[in-house]
Amino acid sequence: MDLFVGREAELTEALRLLFIRGEGSVIDLVGVHGLGKSMLIRQLVSRVEGANRVYIFNEDMSAFRREGFRDAYGPRASAPVLWETFARTRELMLRVTDRTRAREFAGFRQLCEREARLLGGAPKTETGVRDTPESDDQETVKARIRQSQSAIDDAFVSGWAEWSRRRHILITMDSFERIVDDEMGHWLARMALRLTNTLVVIARVPSPHTFSTGSDRWYVRALPYLSRDEVVLYLDQTFDGALRPGVADVVHDFTAGHPGGLSLAAKLVSETGPDKLEASDLRRTLQRLPDDPWEKWAGLVRLIIDAVRDTRLSKAVHACAVVNTFDEPLLAELLAEGDDGYPDVGTVIQTLKGYGIAEQLLAVADEPSDRFRLHEFIRLSLSRELRTMHPRIWQDLHQQAAQHYFRLVSEWEDETTGTYSSWYRYEHPRWQAYKREWLFHARRVSRNRTITRARFALVFLEAYWWWGCYCPFDYNRRLLEDWERTWHQEDSLAGNVGSVATATQRNPDDQLGEALGFVLDHYPPGYLKTDAPWNDIRNRLLLVQRLCGLGRGARVDATAEEERELLRVNGLIRIFLAHTRRFRDPADLAANRYYKEALAVFEELTDDWNVAWLLFETADLALEREALEEAVTRITAAAQRLKRLAAQTDDWDEELIANLFRVRADVYWASGKTDEAFADYHRAVVHAYRFMGVPHPPDDYNLVFYEEMTTRTVSRLCEIFNRSGVDEAKRRAELTGSQLSGGERTGTDDVHRMFDRSDIRALRVWLFPRGPEPAELRSADSAFMDEWSVFDEDEPPSDADVESLASG
Repeated sequence: MDLFVGREAELTEALRLLFIRGEGSVIDLVGVHGLGKSMLIRQLVSRVEGANRVYIFNEDMSAFRREGFRDAYGPRASAPVLWETFARTRELMLRVTDRTRAREFAGFRQLCEREARLLGGAPKTETGVRDTPESDDQETVKARIRQSQSAIDDAFVSGWAEWSRRRHILITMDSFERIVDDEMGHWLARMALRLTNTLVVIARVPSPHTFSTGSDRWYVRALPYLSRDEVVLYLDQTFDGALRPGVADVVHDFTAGHPGGLSLAAKLVSETGPDKLEASDLRRTLQRLPDDPWEKWAGLVRLIIDAVRDTRLSKAVHACAVVNTFDEPLLAELLAEGDDGYPDVGTVIQTLKGYGIAEQLLAVADEPSDRFRLHEFIRLSLSRELRTMHPRIWQDLHQQAAQHYFRLVSEWEDETTGTYSSWYRYEHPRWQAYKREWLFHARRVSRNRTITRARFALVFLEAYWWWGCYCPFDYNRRLLEDWERTWHQEDSLAGNVGSVATATQRNPDDQLGEALGFVLDHYPPGYLKTDAPWNDIRNRLLLVQRLCGLGRGARVDATAEEERELLRVNGLIRIFLAHTRRFRDPADLAANRYYKEALAVFEELTDDWNVAWLLFETADLALEREALEEAVTRITAAAQRLKRLAAQTDDWDEELIANLFRVRADVYWASGKTDEAFADYHRAVVHAYRFMGVPHPPDDYNLVFYEEMTTRTVSRLCEIFNRSGVDEAKRRAELTGSQLSGGERTGTDDVHRMFDRSDIRALRVWLFPRGPEPAELRSADSAFMDEWSVFDEDEPPSDADVESLASG
């Protein structure tokens, strides 16, 4: 571990609080970048590791990156924000309980499953048979989510109290500033104070956001800079007393005791020669550097590199300053010159680590990853210097980094181009990371900001269309956080001060982020759309259209490839504009125009997959308008398009097939053809079940969709029960579920009670195969996938079903 001095008061307090029994405590460490917050946490962990019955959990909140939720907490949190917070907090608590392997959390895990299932379904069914509270307005939906959140929180705290009875627990949370101003951060603050026999230590940089719990067990500790005596002690221990007189005082005066700056100054002294460097010489050298902290650290790094006399290091620190993180291949490309080939970047990286300039990132389970980064206070300082003093180098490096990530994204996409499966790249963490980094660097080198905004909107809207408008997708949040953080950080580095809100009020980039953020916050996920500010959402989408150069009379200088990107953005905006009309009032004919324009776009792009989905949506809209013949015509057209697509790719969209059967079942139902309706409801459930294993193991989206299809079917059975009694409802149920081998069969009396209570969940469990447990999501090796594989082998191929839909 690196040499550590000072902070004894904070460490003593932490150790005292850790070993107090009973109510938990929180130490809130606040300090600017480079002030040693992370080092203090590591020192605390090292002092208690191995102690009897002390358990340690380390979390880095930078992994959550929820700044898209800024100021969306408490009463200001929308239903989508609350839903995503529920999902993320559940994920975090399950990860913690999995690490304990404690039976005390069994009840919590079961409750997590139940509440997640309840929230995963729609607020109510089309028929009025309710699976959640009776009103579906936003406040009721929010109250239902809060109720589920409270239930699993209470269960977790109860299990924690039992598990911690004979233990002391230390939880550390670095980079807490990432979530301090959103619902996730406020949830963590509440929970931290409820954990018995536990000390939670959070570390964060200061922010304008006021964060206070009002509890006397929440200890805010603003970390001071190191004192003169502590600086002297650090340098004395570092150089074994070999420093010339007065050098330590010079270092303290220059760094003011900033721990990160002190470490850099020590490296400079080491390279110069601690037993030879006179205080007067060091003072003259340091006085040539700027006083501004953003600038002085870059200057100090430059002095170290100059002392080493290694040109590779000079280029390397510049290269590393423009990227968020780097690995050997990226750094090799950034440093390569002409025909010289790639330098020995492994040695370069180790040298940067040795000088305390770079650090290695951790992967899962606190194991080292293959990625590195400059310490944040160093990176920010160097980036500012490079941008202002050497703008051409700054831009060239960003250009090289953009090309690197564009190639990685392209290689990934080339493997599945033209197939339905290619859309699953949006769910893969590595593709997400590549795409985000490409956007990050491409924005800095683009000379056409309109195209830059359109490219960002394209990634955002495709992710939203693929997942987010149905089941909240945290990738959309991370994209918005990147968009906002990038430019506000650049303003800071460029020296722009004052009110960010005032300075950027009319900035088109900020307007784009705000507009997409509004859509994300207010568009209700799920298959039944609750009341929403549809006109306001529409206005934000029209603003996005204008900001992307797609408004009336707009002209954008674009390449042929960029023209296709603009066309695609326009088509996606048209889809969501259709939604704002349709979901506000299905009879609104303006939805027809938007759908027609979207269809024309994707026909021009020869995108059969999106055309098929739009034909399904317009069939569903026709059903809502009771235009049954039109609905059937569009179902047939969608199925024919699916056949054409599968002939090219041998790739079936099981979700869309299930949706088409469901719409046709609803058409039969409205036509009084009950037998035909239930035959199609059965096929809809079959394909929804198959969707959970094709082309990858189930995730949250698959589970929500399966619950939608089964809930819709059970709701129709409840209608039959209300109309014809339990025997007829049970007969239909057995016919519908006979090939699905659902839950345990039960007696007529029990079924009668389930129907009488409109117990949708119990009826689904009785009738249909189970969905995956939370621990089985995203797992190819699970009991659920074993069951699914047997089912999939026994079911006929999808092409016969699609043929039946395509034949009309």
